[in-house]
Amino acid sequence: MSAPSATSLDKENRELLVVERARLEAERDRLRNVLAAQRFPGWFNNRGSDLWYALRKIEDLEAIERALAEDPEARLVFLDMRFGARGKAAIAIGDVDVADRVSVAVPGMNTTPGRSMVDMAREAKALRDCATAILRGQGSGETVACVGWIGYETPHAELDLTMLQSRRFGPGWGDGAVGAVRLLSAERAKRGAVELAQFLRWLRFAGSGAPERPSVTALGHSYGSLTTSFALRRLPKGVVGDVVFFGSPGIRAASARKLRLEPGHVFAMLAEGDMIRRAGSWFGGSVVEAPWIQRLSTRASVGPGDGQQHDRAWGHADYPRLGENGQLRITGYNMACVLAGRPDLAVRGA
Repeated sequence: MSAPSATSLDKENRELLVVERARLEAERDRLRNVLAAQRFPGWFNNRGSDLWYALRKIEDLEAIERALAEDPEARLVFLDMRFGARGKAAIAIGDVDVADRVSVAVPGMNTTPGRSMVDMAREAKALRDCATAILRGQGSGETVACVGWIGYETPHAELDLTMLQSRRFGPGWGDGAVGAVRLLSAERAKRGAVELAQFLRWLRFAGSGAPERPSVTALGHSYGSLTTSFALRRLPKGVVGDVVFFGSPGIRAASARKLRLEPGHVFAMLAEGDMIRRAGSWFGGSVVEAPWIQRLSTRASVGPGDGQQHDRAWGHADYPRLGENGQLRITGYNMACVLAGRPDLAVRGA
């Protein structure tokens, strides 16, 4: 089985960036002219919200360009600005075509490339560097690549007051009004799982096409953990080797086998102060309390695999971020251990 290489996809998608920017900027200008000619701009049609979405996608492209410019190793392995109301993209840090170990981070609610792609690319680099340091410390020469994947339309539980006050009652004005309802539904996760499963299959054969390369670790955050669990259930056993769920509202799975994984290869973390604690178990029982899932720590600690001090994670967003000392937080370190194939070096417990 063969698949397009990350190198070829990066080249194609960078060219597509230019094309899509020109298209969206032309659409922006057209819609502005249409609205300027209307007596009640956007009141009785969708032009106002169409413009709002076009502007958001232009912001997506600008953020993707910034992320690519920050790191010469960054590769744009997925881009879609046409299908769906929101833009979608994925950036890899490291050479996916030849890496021995690859992670894919799947985000949750309110995530778009414009808001999150730059940070996800930075977090991917920090994770890659930490996993590589753990491998080198254990005498391994294996290589690592990390992907930030915003390849589905996440629920948006927020209200755009500017759109509401302007009375532009198009399809986008009430994203936040219906977002809370979408958060309680698994439908967007199921749709996203189709795209994620396809992307994970591609990773398995990217570049060389050798089925034994690479070892893939899935990282699901918040609503993205539900999306990840559905994707794993769609895949044959062996495509993904490990999964880490963090800040999860539930995964709708009762065993590693249901996720097409071996026992002992499913991990979870839940930080103190995470709002998900208050949400109960929206999509099944508590992930961190499941006896078949290995719970990893969110408290400050020295990492056994690198000897570095790692700050605690607090709240819903800290898990992949750097701490005050410039090191990954203990949650990021734990993810790096799993990615490196050394979960025995991760810090266990709450």
